[in-house]
Amino acid sequence: MAHASRGRHTVQGRSFPRHRRPGSSRRAAAAGLALVLVAVTAGCTSNPLDDRVRIAGSETLRGLLSSVVGDFATEHESADVRIELSGTADGLTLFCDGLVEIAAASRPINTRERSACQESGVRPVELKVALDAVSVITTPGSGPNCLTPSELYAATGPESTGFDDWADVGALAQSIDDDRSSDLPQPATPLAVVAPRSGSGTLDSFVGFAIEPIATERDASPDLRADWGSTPSSGLILSETLAGPANLGIVGFAEAAKWGDRVQLVAIKKDGSCVEPTTATIGSGAYPFGRALYVYVDGASLGTNPTEVALVDFLLSSKGQELVEPSGTIALPSKELATTRGRWAAAGD
Repeated sequence: MAHASRGRHTVQGRSFPRHRRPGSSRRAAAAGLALVLVAVTAGCTSNPLDDRVRIAGSETLRGLLSSVVGDFATEHESADVRIELSGTADGLTLFCDGLVEIAAASRPINTRERSACQESGVRPVELKVALDAVSVITTPGSGPNCLTPSELYAATGPESTGFDDWADVGALAQSIDDDRSSDLPQPATPLAVVAPRSGSGTLDSFVGFAIEPIATERDASPDLRADWGSTPSSGLILSETLAGPANLGIVGFAEAAKWGDRVQLVAIKKDGSCVEPTTATIGSGAYPFGRALYVYVDGASLGTNPTEVALVDFLLSSKGQELVEPSGTIALPSKELATTRGRWAAAGD
């Protein structure tokens, strides 16, 4: 039976001990970063799990993973589950170096990361666990309510470096196409772009959605503007975005939704209509910047850590999935959840 304390939660900064698999490289540059740790030790159970499970990766999954680990802790006495969140790229680096059992990611693993895992003897198994979206936020009442893809590119892409107000955004957008939202701020309105630091899955996803398609057509570098404001946390993205009347901030929907009326969620024009990110438009695919959220486990080592298996079982169970939407993310459609469960069932094969 669980103790009434329902486990212990502590929050602090730390680095993982370097217990590496044979042959793993020393790529884990994430050591020394300021990371967020949630350590959970649980109440009593008749069948204790005493292995340590370390999870690293995307801050977008903070709410879901914290809820899942907290509830898991009430059922397992000796389980030691630690969550360190500093970004998708850092989490996958640690995972491929064998320093964590689970990576949390707001984008799929890329070719370079998969190769690094292979070199270390790690076999990544991708498990889609929820839906989310990349959101563009601004100041309510003075920022744009809707932007076309060309306008968003003209405000945030590589060709807008040096634009410190909205005066040049319309002209650059007009040179790309004739699709206008009729919602741009006045030309003299100051403009700054605020986004997560490099290595963030949210940043990578935004570049893929909003910048890369147009940049490729224009033979420009597929990157965010060089003078964007890089911040280490979503809270700072909020404050720095609201510091100007029409700044643009790039965040995950799960974070933006928590801020409610404090921010304006910018709609994106698609097929002639402005589509705002909502649970309904993201779930249906109508919002163009929707994405999946993932956890990665090592199929080559699953049999060595029963706590890891039990934790992922719980995450994908009906009880675990009930925690998805309260955390701010969006539940998978039933067919996609069934696919994930099937992949998990076969993960150790």
